[in-house]
Amino acid sequence: MGQAFAVLASRAGIQLLLFALFLYELPTLAWQISKWAGSETPRWSYAATGVYAFVILTFNLCLTVAGTNQYLSGGRFVFTESLQRATRRFLPMLGTLFLVSLLLSLPYITIAIVGALAVLAGLLPLSFYPYGVLVAVGLGVFLVAVRFLISTAICVIENSGPITSIKRSFRLTKTHPWRAWRVHIVVLAALLFFAAPLLILLLPLSPSLDRWSDAHWYVSHLVFIFLCAAGSTLPPIINTALLLNLRRTTGQVNAREIATVFE
Repeated sequence: MGQAFAVLASRAGIQLLLFALFLYELPTLAWQISKWAGSETPRWSYAATGVYAFVILTFNLCLTVAGTNQYLSGGRFVFTESLQRATRRFLPMLGTLFLVSLLLSLPYITIAIVGALAVLAGLLPLSFYPYGVLVAVGLGVFLVAVRFLISTAICVIENSGPITSIKRSFRLTKTHPWRAWRVHIVVLAALLFFAAPLLILLLPLSPSLDRWSDAHWYVSHLVFIFLCAAGSTLPPIINTALLLNLRRTTGQVNAREIATVFE
């Protein structure tokens, strides 16, 4: 984990983080420009911002994996080369994320369907809600998600398709199960990084915000953007380092790829 933060603090990590900050700040800049121009924000802009955020999150994931792979494998970082690879692997990455999300959500979909059928058949009361089952399933999904997390790094680094990336991720983490547990750090780090921005997003619902100054709001906004950028940059760095380490351990890596992040 310390090595991952070291990569984030390196020249490569700083460039990737600054680019992520720029991407996340673009919607705010567009809103500010429209405000200065005196025009109202169109309703469709909210949906467009959501789509943009998803696209940027995926593209930033590709870019971070490509840049981290360059830095850890060859000791160099060329932003334009990472940008080109991220552009080429964007669509396969979308497919990988979609399949992983579908696989992890299948247990919840199954529970919802079975529960709805049971209620319709009169086997369960309408007010029935399986809290215990959902908690148990959530724990199981979390453990399985650990096996899938490096599939995104595999997709970018090894030019694999979505299905191949998922299979290889599951196979590599199974070969070294104790290393798979280290990927839990990725999930926890992401939750910690995104917890604060989500809390800040809830602040507009508070009446006390009416007393906030513009400077106070802008500082909070900057904190939100920074945490979002860092939260979407650090996990791919850890995933990439873990993949390189697993490949080196299993002899599937060349002599230059000497990342020993978790040793």
